[in-house]
Amino acid sequence: PNSFHKWYNNLKGLKKHYEDDLLKLDEWSQRACKAYGEEIEKNSKMDKNSIQYHKAKCALEGQWSFMVANSKQVKTRLNDAIEYCDTTMKWLAPKVKEEVIKKATTDLMDTVKREFGYAKQYKIDFTTYITHNGTK
Repeated sequence: PNSFHKWYNNLKGLKKHYEDDLLKLDEWSQRACKAYGEEIEKNSKMDKNSIQYHKAKCALEGQWSFMVANSKQVKTRLNDAIEYCDTTMKWLAPKVKEEVIKKATTDLMDTVKREFGYAKQYKIDFTTYITHNGTK
């Protein structure tokens, strides 16, 4: 009976998880940029004509290219997932509201039917008090 509500809450948790991952990716990218700068500085102190310099430079450029491409791809996927969660949550919002109203109405009608049944059985006047937020 609470399927839409559960679905909505699961999506909310998933969206939070994706947003946290996006923040972690940004932090990781900042650390990677700093480390890349430090490595470039180390390489700049090497002899530019040495084979070690060119090997280190090629390795660093390859790692940097891979990191940039990978982080862009992951960031795009996370943003798409967040957008999907938002879209689905907007679609679910009225259904969740309707589900809550139906549940409240069902509980209310059960009380009314029970009270009306007593009134009919004992041939008494029918008055009922409905509990709302813990008060009758």
